[in-house]
Amino acid sequence: MSAGRIRPPGGALLLIVAVIALAGAAALAVIAQMPSRPAPGATLQPANAPLARAEAGRPAPATAIPTTANPEVIPEIGAAPLFVAFEGDPRAGQRAVMGAASGGPDAACFKCHGVAGEGDSVGAFPRLAGQPAYYLYRQLTSFADGRRPHDIMSPIAAQMTEQERRDAAAYYAAARAPFRPLPPGDPKLLQLGGRIAIAGSQARGVQACVGCHGPDGLGVPPDTPYLAGQDAAYMEAQLQRWSEGRRDTDPLGVMADIARRLSPQERQWVVRYFAALPPPAS
Repeated sequence: MSAGRIRPPGGALLLIVAVIALAGAAALAVIAQMPSRPAPGATLQPANAPLARAEAGRPAPATAIPTTANPEVIPEIGAAPLFVAFEGDPRAGQRAVMGAASGGPDAACFKCHGVAGEGDSVGAFPRLAGQPAYYLYRQLTSFADGRRPHDIMSPIAAQMTEQERRDAAAYYAAARAPFRPLPPGDPKLLQLGGRIAIAGSQARGVQACVGCHGPDGLGVPPDTPYLAGQDAAYMEAQLQRWSEGRRDTDPLGVMADIARRLSPQERQWVVRYFAALPPPAS
């Protein structure tokens, strides 16, 4: 054997060349699918800027809201984020909220929920300011098609067009309203409610509320509402409806199960805990 360079057999050499060629073709295909670079000076908008809270848990400025599309990002599943494009115009939604929608002035949303979505003072109508747009739209749709029957909301939602429901949801999702905290309650009861909210109840077989509704009850867009700063009487009434089967719009049936497992007193502790926390859109 000579001391020169060792060459592979002719068949092996052809195989190596073929593999390199295939790898190069695959790389070119990937590059071709990549988005082109933006033009110099172009303004880029983050996909979830209109409705997502800033990193510190504070609301994004209303000026960042476009007039046509409000996409929201679903939390990542594995390594692949999923996206839901929500088409709603908050400016058109303002007209619907003020009574210019198909239902007319009698169906004006602000009469019960407030112009800024602050809700009423007795817990009959919830705070809407800053709730995820898709969640609000889904509730309006459920009112309209009878899945969530309500003496007042069902006929109003049924009179609205599909686009009006989307626009009204986009408006209240972008709204900011002041927070009116409850008077200080019994610290021990707040602690009991916080324990269930944060850690769940092993004795009751109930998972932690924040596991779905986010840290401090700030919600998880696009489909899970915030509880922080929501009216306690309203939340307690909804838990009662869940437990009695009068509300069943939860896609996974989790809320009905939890509401039935908690005692009426435990429900009261939990809702008062969340009601005392500042909401994300205040």
